[in-house]
Amino acid sequence: MNVKQIPEPPLPPKEKQFYYASQKTSRTEGPVALDALRQLAATGVISHKTPVIEEGAQQWSSWGDMLHSESVAKTAAATVEKVKSLQAQSATYSWGDFMVGVLLVITCFLLIPWQLIKKSADDLCEWGRTNSLPTSLSDIPTLTALCIVPRPIAHFIWTLACPTTAIHSAFSCNYEPTTKLGIVTMGILMGYFGNIIVGLAFDCAIVSVSIANNLKQITQNLKKQ
Repeated sequence: MNVKQIPEPPLPPKEKQFYYASQKTSRTEGPVALDALRQLAATGVISHKTPVIEEGAQQWSSWGDMLHSESVAKTAAATVEKVKSLQAQSATYSWGDFMVGVLLVITCFLLIPWQLIKKSADDLCEWGRTNSLPTSLSDIPTLTALCIVPRPIAHFIWTLACPTTAIHSAFSCNYEPTTKLGIVTMGILMGYFGNIIVGLAFDCAIVSVSIANNLKQITQNLKKQ
């Protein structure tokens, strides 16, 4: 009957031992562990200038240089671990998903002016269908008429005015064909993407109207109480 031998557990790594040149006894003391050297330094037995050598080494160095080397080694090891961690994290990212996200953001930005123009057309159609303006539903009809009602018309005027002005400027002067094309292209782009600025301006005005309406309703409710 064969008896299976259980391998012995590996021995723990042997702790490094050091020798130091004692300033009091003028002779080499040791071996002592690194923690013991730190205790000796804390109690003033050794200083940064005390010569220290690792067991088995060939060259002495000062205790201060050994501490500096240990600090550099720990910093280097921590840096290596940080780099490995970042590499592991980057490996979990998919560049394909990243590019899809970038394309979605770009597409969203490109479609914002179109959505504003479409919303303006929808609002005009709705007002025409109901034969009424939003002022009839507001507690502050004058402010609503100034801030909300003109918005659809403003979008259409801006969209058409910029290209029209650019075309008139390009062909009213003796520009080179490429210069004319550039002016017209810039006018079209300004007419399209300028709707974002127009939309932001009216959004701020709409927020003001909404706050004013809410404050007026609160005031009316307080008066009723």
